[in-house]
Amino acid sequence: MPEEVRVMAKQGRATGDGVTLAPSREGRHSTKEEKNSRWEKKGLPRGKNGGWEKEGGVTDSHLWQAIRTTQIGVGKLNILKIANKLKFGTYNEQPQKSTEVNKMITSFEMNGHQWFKEENALAIIIKSNQICNIEDLQGEWDDADDLNEVEFVDEDVLLMVSGQHQVAAPRKMGEGYVAEKTVLEKRSIRLAESANPSEDNIEEHDTIRARLAVVLGELETLGTWSVKLYNQVAQLDFSLVGRTYNN
Repeated sequence: MPEEVRVMAKQGRATGDGVTLAPSREGRHSTKEEKNSRWEKKGLPRGKNGGWEKEGGVTDSHLWQAIRTTQIGVGKLNILKIANKLKFGTYNEQPQKSTEVNKMITSFEMNGHQWFKEENALAIIIKSNQICNIEDLQGEWDDADDLNEVEFVDEDVLLMVSGQHQVAAPRKMGEGYVAEKTVLEKRSIRLAESANPSEDNIEEHDTIRARLAVVLGELETLGTWSVKLYNQVAQLDFSLVGRTYNN
């Protein structure tokens, strides 16, 4: 926990942004904590039982309480269609790795694009006045249809806590689908313009049209992810979220 937030938590002071941190007990590091310090150095948040885990629900209670208070909405976003550029690296310095991108693509192909799950949500730090429909972004995670599209006031850069691989994977897949779409459309036109198409030509044309429909459908939804929106006005260290959602 950053020193500034630690002191506020100890003293029970408000952050100045509507976030009040409860007082915490001050004490010397125990032997167990000293043993676990190596996990802290790896950037993993501390679990409620003294261990170091990656799940958001078991991390340092004071900072997580403050961070949850700053959440201003949840929704969905197609990162391949928005005009806003995405900025990574402020809260999570993990470099983008091609091996991780390929693993995510394999996961998509095997398990489908599970964009609506809370554990897969992209975290965005943003000012509430940059969002047009904030009142519509109070959906529930157990219903994908209940997550509304986030609409932005302008095309300002979006500050991403993490998720560079979740963005890179559909972009790479999208490039493949666009290339396939071009090939299919050209072949479809040639077959359609054939003066005397054979039965094989007709069958191939039907197959191409069916595949083209699949490709177009993938391109329509490929970049969609659920998102958590946090208030940028709050002066908190959101790197904890970055270490939790480390994709």
